[in-house]
Amino acid sequence: MKKQLLIPIILILISILAVSCQPQVAQEVKPDTPTAEPATISVNGIGEVFLTPDVAYVTLGVRTESEDAGEAVSDNSELADAIIAALQANGVDEKDIGTSAFNVYWSEEWQGEGLPYLKTYIVENLVDVTVRDFDNLGSLLNAALDAGANSVHNVRFDVLDKSNALAEARVIAVENAQEQAGQLAAAAGVGLGELVTISSWNTPTVVEPSYAYGMGGGGAAMDSSSVPTSGGQLVVRVEVNVVYSVDQ
Repeated sequence: MKKQLLIPIILILISILAVSCQPQVAQEVKPDTPTAEPATISVNGIGEVFLTPDVAYVTLGVRTESEDAGEAVSDNSELADAIIAALQANGVDEKDIGTSAFNVYWSEEWQGEGLPYLKTYIVENLVDVTVRDFDNLGSLLNAALDAGANSVHNVRFDVLDKSNALAEARVIAVENAQEQAGQLAAAAGVGLGELVTISSWNTPTVVEPSYAYGMGGGGAAMDSSSVPTSGGQLVVRVEVNVVYSVDQ
């Protein structure tokens, strides 16, 4: 009876072993078919709006020298006070006047064999001025020079409020980009599709260069007509990059 039961069990085990020993057939895995990148047109558009400056930023320099450090500083402070008083007398508000730099240093000059070096103390004071009365700029600079300023430099012209000009320049830049994209699509014989991406940046710049006028030695007078006060034009420039899809 036991032998009869063992025979079927042995046959089942032999069948399982035979199946497990058969070589496995490797399944072929096909790579995904790469999808083609959609065709696009990318263009850069430019928008410019020209403005007339309504404010000027000026730096006035005061330079004094003396063999005594205290005297050099005192002379410089006296001239700086006189310049500030002249500016305020010509309508510049106190909040629009500020010192941007104050330097004290010394230099030595050789006087000859056997003689000590001549030490000279030099004091330089830079005063920043915001000029809102643009028409008065020439006479204002002349008054500062009369009061003892040694130099006028870093004259920079600007427009206080450029928000409306920026908005207008953005519209012009986008329209410029759309026009270019349409021309490219027509030249290529395809249709211009939907807007994909758009980005922008802006840099207001002055068309005409800023002016600088330096004068050596102590304070000197000059006619207001000889002071350069032309602000030229301020260009508010916006650039955009626009990407469109292509309709084949």
